[in-house]
This record gives sequence, structure tokens and C-alpha cells, in this order.
Amino acid sequence: EKGLGKRTDVIQYRTQMRGGKGVMTMRVTEKTGKMKAIMEVVDTDDLVVITDQGVLMRQPISSIRTIGRVTQGVKLVKLDEGTTISSISRVIHEDDENEEEIDEQLETKTPEETPPEDVPQ
Repeated sequence: EKGLGKRTDVIQYRTQMRGGKGVMTMRVTEKTGKMKAIMEVVDTDDLVVITDQGVLMRQPISSIRTIGRVTQGVKLVKLDEGTTISSISRVIHEDDENEEEIDEQLETKTPEETPPEDVPQ
């Protein structure tokens, strides 16, 4: 909510059985604000953060330091006074080779011609 975030290895989270009390993920304080999202990511993904003022920021996941499970996190974005994060999303990168193939297919494909009898007059 206030621009902090973190990456934590999934192996730091133990499996809970029915009746478990849960596993602490982040220390929520006045400084950190409420947790907005939790998601699984990989180094090649990007993170998109949108503020309540409509500002959009994108950064690579690899730039976010991996830290312990019960920590407050690191500063992901610097927010103006009174501004909070409204949405967070991950952008998955496709293979560069796959993107090139799609671009080539789009360039070589020609639009189908409509037969003259199907053209409205």
C-alpha cells in the first residue's frame, strides 16, 4: 500500500495442515501499510504498479532483492504524500524467438480479399 515489497523463496513457507494458525509473511505496520497482493513470479517477469493517482510504473522482478519471510520489505516505488498503490500486476515475458516468429507471420500474412458479391453496396 505504501510502496514496499519483497521477494521471498517459496521454500521458506512451511506446509500448513487443517487447523494451522497460518504463516507470517510480512510485518504490517503504519510504515508498511496493508499488503496489496501476493503472487508467484520468476526473474524474467516484470512488475507493474499503479497508484491511486493513475501513475503506472514498470520494473523487472530481477531488480527486487530476495529477502526473508518475516521482514517489512524494500522500497519498490517512491510515492508522494497521501498517494497509495491501487493495483499490482505481473507481466510475463515471452521468448524472444517466439516474438520474432509472430512478427514474421504478421508481416507475411495478407488480408483475405472479399468476393465482389459479398461487398455491401
